[in-house]
Amino acid sequence: MEYWVSVDTPISRAPYLYLSDEIYRPGAIVKIPFGKQKELGGVVLGKKTEPSEQGENSLKLKSIIGIHEEFFQITENEFQLFDSIAKYYCYPVGKFIFDCLPSILETKKKNNKVEVPKSYVCRSNAPLLPLNNVQQALLSSMLEKLKLGHQKFLLHGITGSGKSIIYVELMKQVLRTEKKSVLFLLPEINLTSQFLDFFSSLLGSDIPVFTYHSKVTPKQKFILWKHLQKDHAPCVVLAARSGIFLPQSTTSPFGLVILDEEHDSSYKQDDRCHFHTRTVALKRCELEKSTLVLGSATPSLESLYLFDRPELKENVYRMQTKYAPTTPPELKMVTPVLRKDPLWPLGEVVFSSINETLSAGGQVLVFANKLGHAHSLYCSHCKHAFECSACSIKLTYFKNKNILKCHGCEFVMSAPRLCPSCGSLDIYHHGFGTEKIHELLKENLPKENILRFDREALSTPTKVEGALNDFHSQKSRIMVGTQMLAKGHNFPNVQLIVILGVDHLLHFPHFRAQERVWQLLKQVIGRGGRRGQASKVLVVSNEIGPIIDQLPDEFDEQFLKMEMMLRKSLKFPPSSLSAQIAIYDKDSSAAADQMLMVKKILEELKSQKKIQLDFRGPRPTFVEKSQNYFGQVMELFSPMENNGGEMQKVITYLQNKISLKGGARFYVDIDPEHPL
Repeated sequence: MEYWVSVDTPISRAPYLYLSDEIYRPGAIVKIPFGKQKELGGVVLGKKTEPSEQGENSLKLKSIIGIHEEFFQITENEFQLFDSIAKYYCYPVGKFIFDCLPSILETKKKNNKVEVPKSYVCRSNAPLLPLNNVQQALLSSMLEKLKLGHQKFLLHGITGSGKSIIYVELMKQVLRTEKKSVLFLLPEINLTSQFLDFFSSLLGSDIPVFTYHSKVTPKQKFILWKHLQKDHAPCVVLAARSGIFLPQSTTSPFGLVILDEEHDSSYKQDDRCHFHTRTVALKRCELEKSTLVLGSATPSLESLYLFDRPELKENVYRMQTKYAPTTPPELKMVTPVLRKDPLWPLGEVVFSSINETLSAGGQVLVFANKLGHAHSLYCSHCKHAFECSACSIKLTYFKNKNILKCHGCEFVMSAPRLCPSCGSLDIYHHGFGTEKIHELLKENLPKENILRFDREALSTPTKVEGALNDFHSQKSRIMVGTQMLAKGHNFPNVQLIVILGVDHLLHFPHFRAQERVWQLLKQVIGRGGRRGQASKVLVVSNEIGPIIDQLPDEFDEQFLKMEMMLRKSLKFPPSSLSAQIAIYDKDSSAAADQMLMVKKILEELKSQKKIQLDFRGPRPTFVEKSQNYFGQVMELFSPMENNGGEMQKVITYLQNKISLKGGARFYVDIDPEHPL
């Protein structure tokens, strides 16, 4: 028999024919010879059904070696999910499956000992919070619909409205009554610890709670994967985006999948297959007839567009009041101080508010959108800019480590004492980041223990948990951080929030810019006033004024409707499907020439009326050179109602048509979150 096999290799997209006398089902993980390699992983796609062409000699075909026993076998349903998602994102399904399997599977078993995954042991018992009238009515409606089977829900609850309590009650129903498991997905692993405590203390000690994310060891991932495939009692798995592909047993499948903070762009994979966790979750729950809950205080326009369908409109649930009633935060614009001000970039107004808040027993959050001490350095004399040699990116200055760092390729060099071009000692520090603000606060508030909450300062989950514990216990009363602090944290005693460095986000050349800034500001502001007391928000900005008026909770629906109308009028997502295709080459002219060939092909297809999609470009990528590769990009748009897979068909055609040379790369991103 002849089988089509998708190979675990980046060098070829097309499946290959292999021979075998054994019977293999679609999705079987097998060993195969490939090229000069004696053994490589592959995924069986199915038997060859079409007749062989005249003159074709099957004796030239290589044979499947056998089942790959060092890798998990996936079920036919799981293969259907992988296959569907791989086709949607124009990615080889074999490579995709092997990308998702735990890496420890490549290690041979040393013994037959049965290992059990580590479940979380609760360290405290949270009080059972009573439901308010809004929550009770909402929950009753959701539970009634759960009885009908597979459901999709959108939970739009403002920050502090008590979405987590609704999550717990739904989880109890699925775990206790339906005897099924729950998959709870988070955009950031630093949120894991607070949800572990919260869920395990309310669900009971007999419900095991597991975690699955990049900081979990390969061995523990392997053990959990193996455990979930076998018969087991109902459990909860807290996971980052990769957890959406975890297996399940027939005895306790995932009856409920919750995507918390569903708007967050971290749910989009930024390398290999560029899948969005929300898209995968929708497909998985459809295939497995399980229930999906999308939750957010600032729902994405994509989710609102989906739930505007007649059959889903009644499954949108809104919670527009906080669980602990409080007055709305006081929003105030503060004019940025000049660079020569000794308190730059905070200024006297901000410091005065910080001191008032601390005197009143409150805590302070200071948000900045950049890392480091300075965005970049350049010579004041000859204007030499310190850039990465491999990327067209200015290097960020970190004073504590005395280094310059590229956030594109992670290149690091010692910070210069003088200009390499002219020898001047006058090196100008442009811009600021969390390290600069942290230093300024420490200098002016020496008695305070001030935390830095960013990925440079907190590189492990243990450090993140330690910082959060210090802030919750008020050992530290001021926290300076990036977007890490805006994502779902519950800080009951925060009474002042300072926001800096967000002006440039509004000028970002992308149709999502307005939505992104609105979501970011709403999420940051939502960290305050959660215990019932009023909070104050200072936005240090010259340009962000108009959007400030849209931040109070009562204007949410108005902002989202206006943004949706604007997108529709411009034929931008979510009313259309978008994609980015790019060619990267070490020769900038070659990249441009090859992308012009792509444009010519698209123009010919368009003129022949073989395609309906629109396209723009080509143009250089915003980071024109990345890791010594120059990029050229085009944007494709297809009407959602007329798409029918046309986007994927066109991109697959281009992938097969274009022949790249000299290590050039063809890049595809369906539903891009950020522009290239």
